Amino acid sequence: IRGTGAATMALSGTPSANARLRFSSLDLDSLIKEQAKSAKDTAKVGAQPNAKQKKDQGAKKTAEQGQGNKAAAFTLPTGIDIALDVGADVVKFNGGVLRQALAKLRLAQGKLFVEQASILLPGNGSAALAGTIEASKGKPFANMRIKAQSDDLRGLLKWLKVEPSGVSASRLRRFSFDTILQGTTDNLQAKSLSAKLDNTGVKGGLTLVL
Repeated sequence: IRGTGAATMALSGTPSANARLRFSSLDLDSLIKEQAKSAKDTAKVGAQPNAKQKKDQGAKKTAEQGQGNKAAAFTLPTGIDIALDVGADVVKFNGGVLRQALAKLRLAQGKLFVEQASILLPGNGSAALAGTIEASKGKPFANMRIKAQSDDLRGLLKWLKVEPSGVSASRLRRFSFDTILQGTTDNLQAKSLSAKLDNTGVKGGLTLVL
């Protein structure tokens, strides 16, 4: 993987950093395969645990289970200002080619600002999101606008390997989706929802409570 970029850092006052990276091409498929192979090779050469090691591992697992399902409170650091701008002209993933991938993120004031995250998808489609993520009562709280569209939904689903069978070839052509997601993982709301599939449109809202 080769790319170009630049970075700056300042420690006076509020510590800050700014980085910009650009790639002409990212082959995520090859990267994932290499990591999987490396993990497999590491597992092969790993020595089998002896009786004492097995006993220690069992005790550690029991102790971890004894802690219950108490998850650490979600927090984001304050007192820093970090900005990251990453882009790639071409991204190879899941056997397809994605283009013009761009992510502009900033961590400041205890919030993660997703200033822009966008990509062109197979099936003549695109996806984009922008908004913020912050900590609220120990949980991540999102306020994010999400937009997606495709002029060839069937082609997009084929790339995702979820193409449905038994659907007329004249269907699953155009698709669009636009909503504002707000809330935590326990209570997530989709506001100002607008979606359209071929000639069928839906507007409204949705609340997901877990």
